[in-house]
Amino acid sequence: MNMKNTLIALALVGSASTANASDIDFKGTNFGGFDITFDLIDFLPETATVTQTDSNASGNVLGPDFFDEFGATSVVSFTLDNVGLPYSNTSFDGTVLQSDMVLYFDYNVQGTADQTSATSTEVTFTALPSAELYLWWDSDGSDATGVNGRDTRVSLADFTLDGGSCLLNTAIDGGTGDISITGLSSCDLHMEGTFAAGNFFTDSGDDLAALVALPKIDYDATVQDIFGLNYNYAAVGGTQDFTVQHDANMSIVVSVPEPTSIAILGLGLLGLAGTRRRS
Repeated sequence: MNMKNTLIALALVGSASTANASDIDFKGTNFGGFDITFDLIDFLPETATVTQTDSNASGNVLGPDFFDEFGATSVVSFTLDNVGLPYSNTSFDGTVLQSDMVLYFDYNVQGTADQTSATSTEVTFTALPSAELYLWWDSDGSDATGVNGRDTRVSLADFTLDGGSCLLNTAIDGGTGDISITGLSSCDLHMEGTFAAGNFFTDSGDDLAALVALPKIDYDATVQDIFGLNYNYAAVGGTQDFTVQHDANMSIVVSVPEPTSIAILGLGLLGLAGTRRRS
């Protein structure tokens, strides 16, 4: 390899980056809560609503069939090294969140579902019309207005689709045709996040809103059960509505260039410039 090719190789090495999914700082004091460091966001179990269409006109769920899902949940706690950390001045009591600040995650995801066997359903996410992390907080301290006394809504981040899928262990009732979850079933929704400034920071102090590369978001859900989905549609080409129960968490992955890689990249580019001037 000649010098020019060597410098090109060094420049390519210099462009590498490392993923860091831990030690994200949330400035909860901006909203009357706590400043905390976390590596995972833990959500309440939720029930999502789904409309599925007999896209291939087979009359049954042997797809792939299009689906449209809507879900909404709230944040129980932020977690660091598997330890839950409350983010507001009162804790989750098992029924409702009684606190001055509560974070929420709402989404609308679309894709295809295919009953690939009597015991397996495969799901592929193809579109994310909307997904948002936001909060309500009691900015005036009155507890008299807004959502459960929280009067101000703040958008924290919006998300776009970066892929994802589900693998569901299912059973089909031989008499009714109803489909249910029978074993370990999970979904992984991969997104990219655009964050509002001033709320989330890396462990080195970089605002997630200012990063060159959008943070990667992993929303991982354990699917607990399905209610109302039948093997057969009421009519060929028809739709059916059902609900899905799942419990999920979210991690944020940021890409930060290695300092040594940046230096190597700089040397490589300088070398390329020098080579070009001599040629």
